[in-house]
Amino acid sequence: IDPMKKIIIVPNVTIRNGSLNIIYIQNKKAILSASNINLTVNGIVITDDILKNKIPFSYKKFDFSTDSLFYQINQFYHLQAVHLQTSNTNLKLKNWALVPEFSRSEFTQKLKTEKDIYNINGEELSINNMDFGFKDTLFYFNANKLVLDKMSANIYRNKTVADNKTKKHLYNKLLRDIKFPLNVDTLLIKNSMLVYEEEVDAQRGPGKLTFKDFNLNATGIQSGFGQNKVEDVVIDVQSQFMNESPLKVHWTFNVMDKTDGFHIKGTVFNFNIKALYPFTKDHMNASFKGNLEKVFFNFKGNDKGSAGDFALQYKDLDVKLYKKKEPKKENKFTTTVANLLVKDDSDGQTKNAKVEIEREVDKSFYNLLWKSIAQGLKKILI
Repeated sequence: IDPMKKIIIVPNVTIRNGSLNIIYIQNKKAILSASNINLTVNGIVITDDILKNKIPFSYKKFDFSTDSLFYQINQFYHLQAVHLQTSNTNLKLKNWALVPEFSRSEFTQKLKTEKDIYNINGEELSINNMDFGFKDTLFYFNANKLVLDKMSANIYRNKTVADNKTKKHLYNKLLRDIKFPLNVDTLLIKNSMLVYEEEVDAQRGPGKLTFKDFNLNATGIQSGFGQNKVEDVVIDVQSQFMNESPLKVHWTFNVMDKTDGFHIKGTVFNFNIKALYPFTKDHMNASFKGNLEKVFFNFKGNDKGSAGDFALQYKDLDVKLYKKKEPKKENKFTTTVANLLVKDDSDGQTKNAKVEIEREVDKSFYNLLWKSIAQGLKKILI
């Protein structure tokens, strides 16, 4: 049309105190809603060539804010936030939550194979110095820093549902295969709480792994799109494991390593091993009492498995073993033998074990890490 053959320039477009509701007609429920919308876009330009782009206009700057944000992500989750504020380069989401649409029992009934259910909320999510858009038709996203502050994350898995036998890729490949340029220089999780729950027996209830005062610093997060060589992803974690035991982890891997190699090492101090009963019982057919004064692990691995060193110092140890065919019943004979062979104290000495585990490719990276630690415990304590 003739006017579009000329350049159209609009100095600014402003929306004040607006509201938006997008409703799904079939059930009359909101897909997206927001209130108190304020938007300013400066320096809008439209030409015939610009109209062909994914975003059919160019602009110099925008500022956007809204309250009471609600977005239905899919049938299982919605996102809500008290306040969202964003511009060309920064984004802040305050008092946000990723909320499941179903209770645990309802969610489990809908599954054909096992899957985690997430319930996550946080005081603030911020992205600093971001740059995003389309280069030709290809989306890209870069950011200097992504910060999650005072986040609480609960991850629940019901193990009574059938196993999902599809291959679970390690993080190298997951990042390598992202189909657009992505780069986040630094990811920070600050002053947060992470709880993982795994339920094997409904009568006994789920076993819990709790990470209090969880702080994570990750650098070099990027996709492999268009890359030949990248720096390692480096992740450092500090937390209070099971609310009382200092935990430190250092983890590295390279996105472009097609063997999906990784190196992870860590320490835990003054840990009451009894807290791991649901996991040692189900995965090792054993339970323990006593204090692990120092735990060290240092594993290297890839898509095939992991190997490395495991060591610990312990005190007041007591071991209980169960029958293979009747796992609810104690095997008193082997329990007696185990407690005779294993001293109840390491007397300040570090006990060492070599660990080697073949990866079950339908299990996650964390399953491989846990099995590596469990093998170290077995070799030293049983």
